[in-house]
Amino acid sequence: MQSFAAIVTLTTLNGLAAAGSALLAGVAWRRRRTAGVMAAGLTVAMIAASVWAASDVVVAMALLGHLSQGVGETAAVTIVPVSAVMVAGFWCLCRPLTHPGRPVTRRTVLICVVGPLVMTVAAATNPWHRALLRFPATEPDDTWLQMDPQWLFWAHITGMYVVLTAIVLTLIRGIRDAGHLQRRQVQWILSGALVPLAVNVLTLRYAGELPDVTALAFVITTLFIYHAVFRAGLLRLLPVARGLVFDWLQDAVVVADADGRLVDLNRAGSKLVKEAAPGLPRKLDVPIGAALSSLGLTGELTAGEHRVQLPTGLRVFDIGIERLSDHRGRLTASVVLIRDVTDLAAQRDALVRNNHQLREQVETIELLRKKLSEQALKDELTGLYNRRHLIAAMELHLDAAALNGTDVCAVLLDVDHFKSVNDRHGHAVGDDLLRGIADAIAEVVTEPAIVTRYGGEEFVLLLPDTDLPSARTQAEAIRHNCAAVVVATVDGPVSRTVSMGIASLHSLRRSREWSTEPLASTHLLKAADTDLYQAKAAGRDQVVCLDPDDARDFAGGR
Repeated sequence: MQSFAAIVTLTTLNGLAAAGSALLAGVAWRRRRTAGVMAAGLTVAMIAASVWAASDVVVAMALLGHLSQGVGETAAVTIVPVSAVMVAGFWCLCRPLTHPGRPVTRRTVLICVVGPLVMTVAAATNPWHRALLRFPATEPDDTWLQMDPQWLFWAHITGMYVVLTAIVLTLIRGIRDAGHLQRRQVQWILSGALVPLAVNVLTLRYAGELPDVTALAFVITTLFIYHAVFRAGLLRLLPVARGLVFDWLQDAVVVADADGRLVDLNRAGSKLVKEAAPGLPRKLDVPIGAALSSLGLTGELTAGEHRVQLPTGLRVFDIGIERLSDHRGRLTASVVLIRDVTDLAAQRDALVRNNHQLREQVETIELLRKKLSEQALKDELTGLYNRRHLIAAMELHLDAAALNGTDVCAVLLDVDHFKSVNDRHGHAVGDDLLRGIADAIAEVVTEPAIVTRYGGEEFVLLLPDTDLPSARTQAEAIRHNCAAVVVATVDGPVSRTVSMGIASLHSLRRSREWSTEPLASTHLLKAADTDLYQAKAAGRDQVVCLDPDDARDFAGGR
């Protein structure tokens, strides 16, 4: 009765294991397009686990008498090739985790197929050669089918455990080298694999004393792998090969040990060193200084941008340096990241040049603008300010004088008999004479006086903050200076005198004519023009100012 209950219990658990493994195989198969080899390996391994557990159910049914003993023996023999298939599937599942980025070759696939295929043939022909398993007579109290393993079975077990040991060791090493996500995946897969492996070892150790409950351990394995698939992202978040990423980085990576010896290069680094120094030994065990000096990087290497001359031309490298230390702070390695920024630097230099040219153009435009502004305010012939500037300046100074109570004087100058110069000697001589007179005026006056060409042969001298006596003094000096201007011609030297009239703001305010009106630039110029008319009428070559206080003429020599 106890044997019957044990068989029923084992049969139920094996059925659950078969169903769970088959369900997980279906999940893995649905993700074969995204997970590739991992999905295929998990599908094969779970199908094999399901068949193994189902075979144990068949064996149990034979022991209960529901099936013949021959059927039970066939089911027991079937477990042998199924275990080989499971190992092959487990290997396919683990390979992307332990060797990410490495493709599965045809040779590897052939090796995975040969083992299960040979054991399938051996299991199918076992009734004839009995080299795999022999089956002694089963006693009524047996809870499991009695089996006598032969040499071929032990050869199969040995090979299977060698492969499993290699896979487990690789997984353990992968836990150390993997990233966080990949490490979790490897841990769950490894934990799920160790459970049936340990149970199978115990079954073989106590063969005949304990029933083969390896398939029951697949229930636990299924739970572990289920967690790996749905919690740790297995088949969804595939591991990325760190070595592959390192190797295919577009930036050159040079790794040196604590002694400064070159220990590793990625593809870009190797290509760069070969391009810079074709004669450099291909072996890695060379000083890193030799490799870097081939790139034109000599002396104490510092992070930042470096311009170096290579056989292929000028190159610009952006250097980054990372020094790695152990937990005691001792240097273990140095990683030099070399990024070729030649094109970027060329674009940046072109941008700098363009900005410089643009700045120069802006400055040129600003100079032209100022020049045009000055041309709009200055007389082209003499270089003095023109009438437009004079009127604007007079209005400003008159407003300031009204606020401050200061005086402003205007001197209107006319070149005597200038028309005769143009008529006798031509306009070129007349222009030279006007330029000479303009220079003679400018030699006498100082700031803030403003000298303008009013039109034709007339000039206006605006004297802010200047009283009438001072204006008279400057006008006399200008009259003498202008009389000394001589222009050489083919007909002999040409010179002319000047006549001037002076008007002051204070004088106008004291006069009857302007006492009741607000004074503007036109008033001051009109008064100066009146004085100039008086100078012309009095015989020219003189300075006239009609002071309202005494109405006297101030005249110079003729």
